[in-house]
Amino acid sequence: MAGHANQAMPHWLATALLEAADRRLPPGSPRRLRVTGAGHTAQALRRLAPLRGWELSDHGEPGRLELDGIADPTLQTRARELAAQAVARGRETLRAFLDDEPRPTALFIADNVYYNQLRISAALRERGWRTASVCIHPSKGLHQERWFDLQVHLDLATLLDELPRLRATTLHTQGWLNAYHLPALVEAYRPPGCMHVAELMDVQHFFFPEAEKPRWAGPSRQTWGDGAVDHIALEHRCETFLLEHAPCVAFTGLRRQIPWLCELGADPRRLLPFPCYPLSRFFANPTSPPIGKPWRLAFVGGIPPFDARHPHALFGDAQLLDTLPLLLRQGIYVDLFLNPARTEDPGRAYAPLLLLERTSTGLRLYQGRPPWDLAPALQSYHFGMMLYRFNGLVVGRRHLHGILPSKLFQYLEAGLPVLVSEQLREAADFVRRTGIGLVVADDDLPRLARLLERADLEAMRRRVQQVRDRWCMERRVVHLERRYRLSPVD
Repeated sequence: MAGHANQAMPHWLATALLEAADRRLPPGSPRRLRVTGAGHTAQALRRLAPLRGWELSDHGEPGRLELDGIADPTLQTRARELAAQAVARGRETLRAFLDDEPRPTALFIADNVYYNQLRISAALRERGWRTASVCIHPSKGLHQERWFDLQVHLDLATLLDELPRLRATTLHTQGWLNAYHLPALVEAYRPPGCMHVAELMDVQHFFFPEAEKPRWAGPSRQTWGDGAVDHIALEHRCETFLLEHAPCVAFTGLRRQIPWLCELGADPRRLLPFPCYPLSRFFANPTSPPIGKPWRLAFVGGIPPFDARHPHALFGDAQLLDTLPLLLRQGIYVDLFLNPARTEDPGRAYAPLLLLERTSTGLRLYQGRPPWDLAPALQSYHFGMMLYRFNGLVVGRRHLHGILPSKLFQYLEAGLPVLVSEQLREAADFVRRTGIGLVVADDDLPRLARLLERADLEAMRRRVQQVRDRWCMERRVVHLERRYRLSPVD
């Protein structure tokens, strides 16, 4: 519990710093702010400052205010006050909301209530549900406005204290890699008769197979510190607890993962394949760029920073540095839309990619966009890109073979056909079966341009339109809704 409280403190320190900045700035001065450092508080400042009317600046214009250091005891005290006030306000607001009316209510709980849950919430509200998000990490909840009937911040201790009052509420938690202790605690504390859907975004056992610990132990310590192996073992136990006890476990894949999850103790009757289906209100229609050179690919989503804490053995595929040069040398253009929630300094975090951008023709990096603004920005591309090289990776094969990434459905929302690596077997099978793109073998990457010239792009576009209508969240959410309405087996 202390860990979650500490994770939230950078948000409140940033808030206290901005309050101080408002007081210190002379009247009429430009509201420009230079944030130094790469720590959590600096990242929170970069996220919050524009929302409070500040312009972030890296230059020395007049009126710039530099904020360095967070050791001031007054700021520390103010940050604790802000955190306590927000939690108390969140508790009372949530109680009033739940007592307000008898409509079915789904309560989404996560460190960061993420995009899949935004789409689920939007579809449920159209079906008469009320939805609320409880975000343990406050600065990660800023993208939730308008997608839930209520958004509140609680610390973990307060959340667990409130759970006994939620007997008529459906709980929907979300677990991420190395973060399954939160849904496990919710499952342990949930009151009898309260339905709980635990959503697995990355299956811990598949990413870090116990039998392959000698391969991933070293890189994990490099990323998460000396206690990483023990923490991963704890998260394995939390995930197993959920698989054995949660009334419903949803996972972002299709049926390939079911026998693997059953090997870990899951009851197949409690499993629900439920990937990040496209939401029809996000749909855009592509502008049909001319077929042929230069081929233009869009990549959306997180790219791990290039630093000592993100070694190639764990993150090399997602950093794309092994893939992009092969494409650029063929005259293929690639635009990268980064995760909008990331707040690292791009000059530090993505220096190798920025160097490749400066020295190559056809590569551009963009700040990411939230999902409701993303599809229109992708309309002029030929394909969405899910192409990686997995050389030297120590991640478990079942993770790669079973995952169905959310970016696949973001490309469908934009109306784009998809290029997917064959090693992503679940995604590759889906693309091959539906005809919405091309499956690319690793050996074919150096000659991808020739493969694209033989592709029937217009036929793929038509199939994308058909598939996204059939697989949209508004249609698929009924399967989740049925689980919500079941009585849990305690």
